Amino acid sequence: MFYMSQDSIDRILKKLLDRPDQILNSPTPEPLLKTFEEKIGYSLPPLLRQILLRSNGGEWCFGRFELEPYIHSDIASWSSKEVWEDLAEHNSLKDCPEILSGRWLPVCSDYGAGIYCLDYRQTPPSVLFVAFGTTDGTGEQVNRDFSEFVEEALEDE
Repeated sequence: MFYMSQDSIDRILKKLLDRPDQILNSPTPEPLLKTFEEKIGYSLPPLLRQILLRSNGGEWCFGRFELEPYIHSDIASWSSKEVWEDLAEHNSLKDCPEILSGRWLPVCSDYGAGIYCLDYRQTPPSVLFVAFGTTDGTGEQVNRDFSEFVEEALEDE
């Protein structure tokens, strides 16, 4: 489990939601979010959970969610393997062994060269940048955790 105070989550969410350039989708229902976490075998970082509860995908200052919606209702009838294959396929990383084996969770694109992934080989998961077409399991760590990743994107704007 990850620790991030509710005050910190609320502060970051307020900054994100106050930005006029965010493109939001409809919220992810809590039961669907729980099903997604069960299927992938991990809890999402608290900030990412809160973002998804407000918008199931969309375009944010930290990147564009590749799946629209990011979590769709079809997953309820899928196996864990099918969920991971779908994540890899829709993120242009269909042959990436780290995604197919459930160690990297694709989250959003950088609008061009690759995908930001959560690296679940460590706790909390760090954020990696993975170039499109990666098949050799290489990625570059860009932040220690998801909240740091989002806060850095907010500062860069």
